[in-house]
Amino acid sequence: MAAEGALRCANCQAAYPVRDGIAIMCATDEMNPDSRYEREQRDREAVQASFDWETLPWSRTEMLSTLAALRPISGTALLELGCGCGRYTHLLARQAEALIAVDFSIHSLRQLATRLGPADPVALVCADIARFEVASRAFDRVLSTATSNLPTLRHRDVMYWLAGRALVRGGKFVFSAHYLGLRERFQRQAQKSGYYDSNRIYRYLFGLRELRDEVRPHFDRVRCRRIQISLPFASRLGLPPVATSRIAEFISGLNRFASLLLVTAREPRETVGNKN
Repeated sequence: MAAEGALRCANCQAAYPVRDGIAIMCATDEMNPDSRYEREQRDREAVQASFDWETLPWSRTEMLSTLAALRPISGTALLELGCGCGRYTHLLARQAEALIAVDFSIHSLRQLATRLGPADPVALVCADIARFEVASRAFDRVLSTATSNLPTLRHRDVMYWLAGRALVRGGKFVFSAHYLGLRERFQRQAQKSGYYDSNRIYRYLFGLRELRDEVRPHFDRVRCRRIQISLPFASRLGLPPVATSRIAEFISGLNRFASLLLVTAREPRETVGNKN
């Protein structure tokens, strides 16, 4: 994508500016208040972003499980919804044939741009995924880690619709969401709808069946499992956190200490042709 210029929709002829290699398609005045606050907070945080946390065991456990669910990645066309500063994007760019990374934080996208090489097949788009559309059946994979931060069921339904419409036959939508697990219950953080203590960004904690049932109206095949598992006393016992989490994902009972749910959805229903 050119560093400066404009994109024009072939159907409606709407024009969107391209600045610093990022297509600007974000109408902030139409955002939900929680979404608008999150965008502003993400912009502030991105200015001084550090990527060191991405290599910590807690992040690696999530990333390994998510990347495994996306495979095979080589040669695919991939759409990432809510890419942030590019924790996944810069890795996927090495394998995908083409990647469109979407986020509503312009400063996050600028940080992401610094992590990409000139030959990486990535297009950066600043847009609200609740008001964004792509060509039908254009992508092999859709990825999102933004589900729990979408402030209403309608926002999430629009994202599921968007992902389903985007996928080619045989493609898959992989996304994660916060889980209302045993650790959250023990720590008395069981309020499903609330805000992060650190930055007051909205977040929602899902039950496994609740999330699976929410997605099923949009996809015929939905697999939902628990990931990013931290067992009590694991550090005291000297257990390797990444390997322990990966093993515990498949052990009933232990996997209830998960922090995230990972969904793989396939076979979009025909009704995804209607956004409403």
